[in-house]
Amino acid sequence: MIAGGSRIAAYLATRLLDMNIAVKIIEKNLDKALDHALRFPDVTVICGDGTDQATLLSENLDGMDGFVSLTDNDEENVIISMFAEQQGVEHVVPKVNRVELGFLLKKTGFSNAVTPKNIAADKIVQYVRAMQNSVGSNVESIILATDGQVEVPEFRVASNCRFVGRQVKDLLLKSGILVAFITHKSRPMDARGIPVSSRGIR
Repeated sequence: MIAGGSRIAAYLATRLLDMNIAVKIIEKNLDKALDHALRFPDVTVICGDGTDQATLLSENLDGMDGFVSLTDNDEENVIISMFAEQQGVEHVVPKVNRVELGFLLKKTGFSNAVTPKNIAADKIVQYVRAMQNSVGSNVESIILATDGQVEVPEFRVASNCRFVGRQVKDLLLKSGILVAFITHKSRPMDARGIPVSSRGIR
């Protein structure tokens, strides 16, 4: 269930439908609700107030596997997310635009809250760091995990790499480095004991 028919809601609905996940959107603006209903024939669109508890209950909130609050009001997003948790919804994600409300998210325990400004900033930092690290190397991207404590670099094995033809388990890696997985011909594979090849493996 998604409360709020924003552009983010439309993008999220598209991704969820691609994953064969049923989607219900609640939007109080009639024009937006009609637009979503026409755009997504496989989505259940309700014209109603997604911040109203009675409306949420009437639309079977307590039977949902996930709830995402995407209204334009940060405080309402947090409040209705708390209500969704009280109703037993397992996965609850509130959207909060104002970074300064981070204390409220920590107080309510929403560690998985979405803050667009922070996401945009993180993506820019990842891109800049990847560009810096890619100079003179085969690093293609760097992802930061666990609040920046872990760096996950993605790199392509060059044809002249001295490790080509050797198995990952036989490589002498520095302490603290973990080869999580490799992709070969667009297929992810377990990295243990797989020979390193220069043909599309990253």
